[in-house]
Parts: sequence; structure tokens; C-alpha cells
Amino acid sequence: MSRAFYDIEQLKSIPIHEVAQAFGVQVKKVGSDYWCAIREERTPSCKLYTKTNSFCDFGAANYGGDTIELTKFLNSCSSHYEAMEILAQTFGIQPMQQDGNTHKQLPSVRQFAKIGIYGDIATKNFDFHIEKYGAETAQKISEKYRMTVEKLSELYPDTYHQMLQAKAVPYVHSLRKAYLSELRLRYDMATAFGWDVTIEDSIFDEAREMRNDAETAERILKQAIQNPQKVKFRQNIYDMQADYTAIAKGEMSVELTASEPMEYRELKALCKSSGHTLGYSEMPYDLYNTLSLSNTIQEITPYSAFVKGDTVTLAYDSEFTEQINDLINFSHGEQLAEVAETAALQMLPGV
Repeated sequence: MSRAFYDIEQLKSIPIHEVAQAFGVQVKKVGSDYWCAIREERTPSCKLYTKTNSFCDFGAANYGGDTIELTKFLNSCSSHYEAMEILAQTFGIQPMQQDGNTHKQLPSVRQFAKIGIYGDIATKNFDFHIEKYGAETAQKISEKYRMTVEKLSELYPDTYHQMLQAKAVPYVHSLRKAYLSELRLRYDMATAFGWDVTIEDSIFDEAREMRNDAETAERILKQAIQNPQKVKFRQNIYDMQADYTAIAKGEMSVELTASEPMEYRELKALCKSSGHTLGYSEMPYDLYNTLSLSNTIQEITPYSAFVKGDTVTLAYDSEFTEQINDLINFSHGEQLAEVAETAALQMLPGV
């Protein structure tokens, strides 16, 4: 069996700290570089250099090298070629043919898992609506498509792409939404406590991991799509500094995912299935954060929530528009009255 060829320079250009993180290594940024532990040790002694995109383990006789060497060490590979294969598969880099043309290769089972797909048996990814199709039809479907996802893509490409659209695309979108929601949460914390933070600070460590997961998943999904006309998906550019700045300036709308809101895609599908339209309402962000109000809205109807700057936009079944708006206006009026009362008390002598 002939070996696949890879663009070595492309493999070496993957940010080395992302390579370390992809294989479960925790990294800490110090200045413009990173430190980590790639062996069992109390104090991390391996430095990741961003300028040369290389590493050096000072605790192991200055052992080091490039991204391929690091992959070889972290995965106990027997050869550089094995390390190149693992590195390429992990970051969704396609092999090349000897003539230099790109060869389209499906993600591995491990990669499929990163986009919410079971690669071993395709039917694990199917939703069997027995009430709609009946048990006999569901059983026939289960038997027909009981194969690997790779085999499904070969024999039933339309079904394969339908599966990606139904399962992988929403899953990958949810990773991006979670990452942006985490950035918004960190912005809220910094604002509330008056912290002067930068994107390199440790409070953004979780957001960094979530960004890496989302970015890797998008790469893999793009690789998985054999026919772009069959799947609606646009790969995003991930720039954590730019994303955080846009959130802080109120230029980016972020879908909230941390509490009860339903995902907007699910809400749209729910309303469409019942023949209803969506309604929208706005409210101040601090009012939305009132626990009793958000709980009351949830009791009325499922909803989605987006925050941009100091304003939250709610989306919900339009049949509840009047009820939702009355609740918002009443709660806002109570909030303003409470603020006015507090201000008046502060002006009294001795208060």
C-alpha cells in the first residue's frame, strides 16, 4: 500500500502551542512564548517558542525540535512519518499525491468524534422517528446503513451529507457559540470587578481551550464535506483578541448558552414545525440577568437570547409577544423605580 504525501512545511507551520494542547498538554503563556510539561515533572521545563515554532525540553538534555518532533514524542511514534500522519489527521490537513495535487481524504474515527459524529457505525448518528415511520421501516433503515461512516460516504453520498448537515453542522456551531459565550462571560466579570485584563491572562484559559476545540472542529468538518453544495457551512476565522474586542465594544452579538435559553436553530425548527413565526423583544442586559425574570420567561415559552453591548434580544414564539413585552415593561418599570428610590434615600440627611 502506497504512502500518502504531506506538505511538510504546512505541518511545521501549525502553531506549536496548539499542537501541544491538541495532545492534552497544558500550556502557560509567559511573554510571547509558552511553558509546559511534556514529561512527569513538578515544574514545567519545556519551552515552546512562537518565533521559531519549535520546542526545547530543558529537563531532558535540551531535547527539542519542530511540530513533527513534538508530535512524535507525545504520541510515542516509531517514525517521523507516523507522527506526520497523526499531526495531519489531528489538524485536518489533507495528504497530497505525488504530482502535488490534493487528495481528498475523510477524517479518522477520532476526528469524526470531534464534530459529534460516530465514525464506527453510521446509524448511531441517525434519529429514528418510530412514531413517524413505524418500527418496521426504522429497522430496515438501521440494517441498510449499518456500516462505517467512511463506507456510507462511498455508497450513499447524499445520506452521508444529510447526516453531516443534521448532526455535525449544529454540533460545530454549538462549539463556536460556547466559545463566544465564554468570552462574553469573562468580559462581564472584568467589567463588574473593574479588572484591567489582557487576552493572555489566565482568566481566559478556558476560552482558549474552547476556541481550540471550535477551530479544530471546523477544520475537520470542512475536510469531511465531500460536496460543498450538499452542506451549508462556512468556516470562521478565529482571532481571540479581535473577538474579545468586538464583544467589549458592543460590535458582536453573542448567543447566550449558559442558562435556560434554547438554541436559536432549535427554536426556529420548533416554530416552523408548528406553523408559527418568531417574535423578538429587547431589554437591558442587567434586567435579563435578574433570575426571577429569566425564570418567568422560561415558564411562558421556550426562547433564545442574544446579547450585544448592553442589550439582550429575545427570540420566541410570536404568539407570546404581548405577554413577553408586558413582562419586560413591568420588570423594567420596577427596576427604574427601585433605582430612583435608592437615589432619593441617599440624598436624605444622615443616610
